[in-house]
Amino acid sequence: MSKQKQNYVFSVVAFSLLFLATAIFSNEALAENHSIAGSLKIFKKGGKKTLRRFDNAVVYLDGISTPAPAEPVAIDQRKKKFKPRICPVIKGQVVRFYNMDRVEHNVFSTEEKNTFDLGRYPKEEYRDQPYNDLGLYKVYCNIHKKMILDILVVPNRYFALTDKKGQYYIPDVPAGEYVLKAWHIYGGSVELPISVKQDTNLPQLSLNSTRVVRDLEAHLNKKGEKYRSKSKGLYR
Repeated sequence: MSKQKQNYVFSVVAFSLLFLATAIFSNEALAENHSIAGSLKIFKKGGKKTLRRFDNAVVYLDGISTPAPAEPVAIDQRKKKFKPRICPVIKGQVVRFYNMDRVEHNVFSTEEKNTFDLGRYPKEEYRDQPYNDLGLYKVYCNIHKKMILDILVVPNRYFALTDKKGQYYIPDVPAGEYVLKAWHIYGGSVELPISVKQDTNLPQLSLNSTRVVRDLEAHLNKKGEKYRSKSKGLYR
């Protein structure tokens, strides 16, 4: 092989390697993920005063989908309360309802897309329920009226719960265009189109509640009837 031809082959190989390295670097740059941080201020129904604390809100991204984890989401029934009070669930995920009380519970929901009745079951047993459709789902106990759970089915794993100060943090977000959405247990929602190109601190968002506690507790039992009074022994 002539020297001129050797130089030509060397140049082609070098260019190919340079192109490959550039492509790999570019793909890695495109695949780089970022964090989103911000805070949410929540006003009482009527919008004149804020709540004393800003937790119990879900903040999540719309515009991307991720597969549901195989592991179920655990909800405890403890001291006649659902814990946590609000639960984000990825579409397709199963929710596992544990009874950790000495008394029996009867978890149910009358939502159109996911109506179920798990029946009564004792301490340390559980029942599973899948959630395959996006949206908000109210869950109650047929025995204890004040047991209320909000399940928000989201399209991906890019979500967070606010703390008492309303702060949230969503890590490992791919670069892209999204809509940031927030919802609180007292109703009301807010959304903001965002562009994620780097670690992002968003401006504080405000959300107006549409309900108060008595509104939440004014629900019926699984038969669509009023709950019986405490004197009937249902609140043991």
